[in-house]
Amino acid sequence: VNANDAFAFAPCWGVQFHPESISTEYGEKLIANFKRITENYYHSTNKRMEENKIKVHFQKTEMAKSGKGKENRVHINKPPLPLPTLGDNQGVKISEQDDAVLYVRELVFGKNQRTDKPEGVFKFIGSGNDQSVNRSRCAFWLDSATCNWSDDKPSENEGQEKQKTRGRFSYMGNGDGPNAKLVEFSLDQNYRSLSTEDPYDAGSDNHSIRHHLKVSAKVKGGEEWEVVEEPEHDIFSYLDLQLCLLKKKSKLKYTRWCCHRNAAISESEKRISDWEGDFDFLCGYVGFLGYGLRRLCDVKSCGVKSAGKLVHPTRVNPKADESKSSCHIKGQCNNNDAYVPDSAFLFADRVIVWDHLEKKIYLLVWTKTGGNAAQAARSWMSNVQKTLIIPDTKVVVKGSPKVEPQEVEPPRNSEQCIVLGVPNDKEVLISSIPDDVYVKQIESCLALIKMGETYEVCLTKQLYSTVTVDPSKFYELLREINPAPYGAFFEINPVRSDEAIGIDCSHSNRGTSSFAICSSSPERFLRVNRNGTVESKPIKGTIKRGRNVAEDLELAETLRSNVKDRAENLMIVDLVRNDLGRVCESVSVPKLMQVETYETVHQLVSTVTGCIDTERYSTLQTIRAAFPGGSMTGAPKLRTMKIIDEIEPCERGVYSGSLGFLSINGAADLNIVIRTAVITPNGVTVGTGGAIVALSDPTEELNETKLKAEALNTSMCSYIIKHGGV
Repeated sequence: VNANDAFAFAPCWGVQFHPESISTEYGEKLIANFKRITENYYHSTNKRMEENKIKVHFQKTEMAKSGKGKENRVHINKPPLPLPTLGDNQGVKISEQDDAVLYVRELVFGKNQRTDKPEGVFKFIGSGNDQSVNRSRCAFWLDSATCNWSDDKPSENEGQEKQKTRGRFSYMGNGDGPNAKLVEFSLDQNYRSLSTEDPYDAGSDNHSIRHHLKVSAKVKGGEEWEVVEEPEHDIFSYLDLQLCLLKKKSKLKYTRWCCHRNAAISESEKRISDWEGDFDFLCGYVGFLGYGLRRLCDVKSCGVKSAGKLVHPTRVNPKADESKSSCHIKGQCNNNDAYVPDSAFLFADRVIVWDHLEKKIYLLVWTKTGGNAAQAARSWMSNVQKTLIIPDTKVVVKGSPKVEPQEVEPPRNSEQCIVLGVPNDKEVLISSIPDDVYVKQIESCLALIKMGETYEVCLTKQLYSTVTVDPSKFYELLREINPAPYGAFFEINPVRSDEAIGIDCSHSNRGTSSFAICSSSPERFLRVNRNGTVESKPIKGTIKRGRNVAEDLELAETLRSNVKDRAENLMIVDLVRNDLGRVCESVSVPKLMQVETYETVHQLVSTVTGCIDTERYSTLQTIRAAFPGGSMTGAPKLRTMKIIDEIEPCERGVYSGSLGFLSINGAADLNIVIRTAVITPNGVTVGTGGAIVALSDPTEELNETKLKAEALNTSMCSYIIKHGGV
């Protein structure tokens, strides 16, 4: 310390502690003691402090105690950190929409009427012109595949019982509606390094980051999509303003419809803001935010790499000098038609909603007023209604045998893959980097943790396969093998397997997106309800399922009590509390480190909730404040993301981002993109990884990445056995 410095009187040592942590038992007392000691020090050196014009401020924080005496709620008495606000000063150009109507039809079926399952209906609703799934420009299915509402018996396993409450609603639709539009957003991919001279490095203005946003739609009632708008603003600002306008301009007409008599039972009309139904998605945008968008989320000190065109890695010579490249990936992106933007959203004007708890189905149509819009909406709902009902000809007469074609049972794990004939000399999904290199990366993280640079690093890697895959068929297998509460299928410009075989994509220059995201994610990033309450469910801590009930319960308890896993989870919970605290009036942790059980693994899950300051912050600003999810970065967030950019050899792309819906009523529900395959005509890419903390063992961490990818690898094996593709 320089003797002339204003802080020359300050001590040259310090102690770091976290009284604000959710698990700190005496946090309020620690803060009070620190305040008292500092005030005493201030008064004892009052003359010197005044000479140097130094002022000391204390932030008052109130802690509310839970029933167990732990702090579970923090009331923030300071204004949250500044975020981009709505306004015309962002270069946003948006045209006023005509008044619009949202038609909501609740289907009431007759006693003897049976409906098809969601997977059967999706082959209809996800298809172009409601005929063939092969002609759809865009399709989505936000899928609660874990639901089993037919079983009313209480479960002995607490985690399995709670699993029933995690996924009540499923939503599906496509881009065939007259008001559908596709929004694609990409950051400038020429800025990928961490060069200190990079204009996007620390200190630069987020709004100066070069990017491209384009909006495509059907023009004048035609079937071909054209680019209709290329706004200058980023994806967050564009979606924010569009949703605000849609909420303002739309009214809601609700109908209970008797399918047996094909007539309305009751009708009502209300404002969108007065909707009191059980589900929150009332048409709006469905899509994903890639990990590369961290550059736009008030993160100036992290890296500048962008997903750009998806890298489907190709093996290089294994004997090559690994000192030049620790990754078996070519350094540049392939110039082909397998282009995946940093973000893409479909405006879904027609949606089918499945309520798995109440066994209800709703049809939603958003449309502009005037012309034959109302008639077109009713016509679509009638067509879907007919498709939902299983005709009497499909009902098997009692006593008559039902003949089914013989099929090979798909494998349920990696051992069965080998038995059923999948080659065992190599994995179907190949790691982009060798195991020993990944172990060295873990050791680098441990060294940085020891140096005090970070507490926890979410280190990831990419797996890939050149197998040609039909996305919809692959997703059918994935949701069967690894059902998940936040599963999703999202597809843009599909290229089916029969079309893709034999195509040389390396010379294609279509310049358009063509990809599918098949996700079996167990993790919720953020849910924002229409009243401004936000919820996040970070996952940290994973262990395999047992071979029998006794072993399964033992493994679940091992996870629950594991010191390392609890440390991982705690740090991310505190990080998420901090993220939400930027936009919330209060933040709570109603559930801390609870074990949830899934098809292949147990997970350690916490729940963080908050009340958004809705007078100052919108849903998109809340998402922007917390993105990317802390469970995929580590803590502290900003510094750790920069460490990740320095260690990981390739961009994550869709993986580690979020996928879900943004409703016109201000609600949103987004997952964390994990346990997910990204499919293009060139092949399949899967991300996997884990949190590195001081107690991490490199070999165990490596094995955990393989455990997390097993469901995807098994699904690939199953696809090869059932459909071919190699």
